[in-house]
Amino acid sequence: MRRDRRVSICSSDELRADRESISGLFLRLRNGITRAHGEPVTLRPYKWEYDSGIVRTDSTQAEYDRHIRDSELVLLLFHTRCGKWTMHELYMALTQRAKAGLPHVAVLVRDLAPGESRTPELQLLLDTIATLSAVDEEIQPVTYATTDELAVAVVRSLQSIGLELPIKRKSDAQGRTRLVIDGLGSETIATLNE
Repeated sequence: MRRDRRVSICSSDELRADRESISGLFLRLRNGITRAHGEPVTLRPYKWEYDSGIVRTDSTQAEYDRHIRDSELVLLLFHTRCGKWTMHELYMALTQRAKAGLPHVAVLVRDLAPGESRTPELQLLLDTIATLSAVDEEIQPVTYATTDELAVAVVRSLQSIGLELPIKRKSDAQGRTRLVIDGLGSETIATLNE
C-alpha cells in the first residue's frame, strides 16, 4: 500500500521559480520508486498557488494553516524579503512542531546577488531562526545559490523525514557530480561542482 507524505512549500512571490523547481523535482521523484521504511510513498506537495484564483486573506490563510499542520515537512524559502504570510507560516509550523513533533521544518535561504539586500524584517527573522537553531539543529538554515543547490537541500530535507530516495551520484565528462534518479535512466536532479 502506498502512503502519502504531505509537504508544504512556503515563500514570497519573489521565489516563484524556486517553488516551481521544487514541484518539478517532486514530479520526477514521483515517477521513481520513493520509499520510507521500506514502504512505497507518494509525495503530496502543497503550495498556495494550487488554489486557483486565490486571494490571500485571513480565511484562505486558515485553510493553508491546516495544510501546514497536516504536513510532515514544511519547506520555507526566503531571499530578500519576508511577507506577513510566510512569516505566519513559519510560526505556524514551529508551533505545530512544538505541540506534536511534526512537521519537520526546513529553512532555505537564497544567496544575495551583488547589489541585493534583505529587508530588516527578514534579517530579524533569520537572526531569530539562527538563535532557534542553536537549540534545535533541525532548524539550521541552509543557503543556496542555484536551483541545483536548492534541489540538493530539498532532497536532504526529504531524507531527514525518512524518505529513501532513488538518487545516485554519477560523474560526468566535465568532472562534475550529477545527482540522478536511479531507475529512470539519466534524469538529472542536480549537477554539482564538487
